[in-house]
Amino acid sequence: MIKDSLKFNFTTHLNSFKLQAQSEFQNGINALWGKSGSGKTTFFNSLSGLLKKIEGEIIFKDKKFFFSGENLNLSPENRNLAYVEQQNMLFNNMNVIKNIEFGYKFSKQIKKQITPSDAISLFDLKEYEFSSINQLSGGQLQRVALARAFASNSPLMLLDEPLNALDLSSRKTIMQTINDLNKSLENMIIMVTHSPLEVLNYADAILHVDNGKAEKKLSKSNLLNYLSDEEVINEIHQKSSKFYGNFFSSKNVILVRNSFDQISEGFDFSGNIKSIIKNDDNYLIEILSENKYFVNISIDLFSNLHLSLEDKIYCFVYQNLILE
Repeated sequence: MIKDSLKFNFTTHLNSFKLQAQSEFQNGINALWGKSGSGKTTFFNSLSGLLKKIEGEIIFKDKKFFFSGENLNLSPENRNLAYVEQQNMLFNNMNVIKNIEFGYKFSKQIKKQITPSDAISLFDLKEYEFSSINQLSGGQLQRVALARAFASNSPLMLLDEPLNALDLSSRKTIMQTINDLNKSLENMIIMVTHSPLEVLNYADAILHVDNGKAEKKLSKSNLLNYLSDEEVINEIHQKSSKFYGNFFSSKNVILVRNSFDQISEGFDFSGNIKSIIKNDDNYLIEILSENKYFVNISIDLFSNLHLSLEDKIYCFVYQNLILE
């Protein structure tokens, strides 16, 4: 199957700020990565047709969204995309189900796999189905916005920090839902997140946005070395004090150079070290097994184990340290 593609080469002027973007995406989850103020939201607003001072071209599935050379600029409603913005853009005069039905009814998709009822269930909104938008918390509003977006069944979805108001457990669950829906719909998602964990776990491609330039693609291993070591290690350490996805603190996992008998009260994995980054106090090692695992360990432990790239290492995690 040939994947759909989004190709773009444009320059956007927004007051004194200028964004230059040139790259392409394919179906799957694509991460837009960069510091606050680097141009990520300007990138989304340019793709969606909300900004006018643009030069260049934007082409999705061989359909021209924008082409300044032909004076062509499709309106947002004619670009057949779903956009979940940082600010709540839900309709306050409609309840939850009416907001979600709006996305479904006005979808230009002939084939619709996700119904409003499906979206309510997928984003755990059943008890809020008839609630007013004004009655909901920030996290609940984000789930409604995502449900409405997926109910539109759009082939292109722009998600601007869609999980930032959710708690850690809900964030992990919703991110997995987004990943599953992306695979079933075979659509293209471009997502802004400031979480290295979400990028490493779910992104098929990463476009780096830096100081008004969105042109450089990063690999996942490249990302670990490209980021500030403190930024990555601190997040892993904070979120893995016990267990978080495939990320561990060495305080809660046994690491050894040789295999050991499996203990019944937990699980074990082994693999080769694929990347290593460090700061003043810790190392973060990526272990490639059947899945990818990341372990945050002290410099002393790293030195005692004499670890280096491609070394085989065996790990065991106690069952009572796993948070379901």
